[in-house]
Amino acid sequence: MFNRFLIILLVAAFASSATATTILFSSSIGGRFAADASLTPLPDGDVFLVGTFSNVGGLTLAGTTAAVLASGGWTQFDGSQVTSTLGGNSGKLTGQAQDNTASAMPFNQQPLYVVIFNNTNAANASQMGIFRAPTVSIGDAWVFPTNAGGGTDQISISMNETSMAAVGGIGSTTASPQRFVLTSLVPEPTAFVLIVSGMLGLLGYRRFRRLG
Repeated sequence: MFNRFLIILLVAAFASSATATTILFSSSIGGRFAADASLTPLPDGDVFLVGTFSNVGGLTLAGTTAAVLASGGWTQFDGSQVTSTLGGNSGKLTGQAQDNTASAMPFNQQPLYVVIFNNTNAANASQMGIFRAPTVSIGDAWVFPTNAGGGTDQISISMNETSMAAVGGIGSTTASPQRFVLTSLVPEPTAFVLIVSGMLGLLGYRRFRRLG
């Protein structure tokens, strides 16, 4: 009975991996690295995600990272949180994203975007960048495989792609050295008003004390 149960588990595991869609992120020692807004390379462990947008034209940098992603109609590829590590070279984007569920099917042939954050947790990031390669001169096309979630597919995305560009004005790239550069988030209007009001109030209080 136990042997039969073990065989069932092994078959299920094989079937699951056999239909997985895997996206490999490759870089090189001398290739592109991610940097914060002050051009300091991101430390190993800061996170990036992969997914697609339904409304890239609606992207706005205001609010939290979740609000920014939602403004563009973000859908994250299942299991696609990938940390930026390559030996001891900080800021190199490497690793893989894999999905072996039916939830991957809507990604079939959709544009693939990479979103980078300056934190190990996207929700706690104060800077981010959204990148895509409009044309491909080095690796495979930046689109999800045809059989995402429904068959065995694997593509390799080059993080050294020369045509890579920031999307929606969120982030930027430099050519020499090759970098992904993040942009600081803009506070939401309500939060900004509160901050300005608080500063004006503090200035008024200090002036009142000085006159008194």
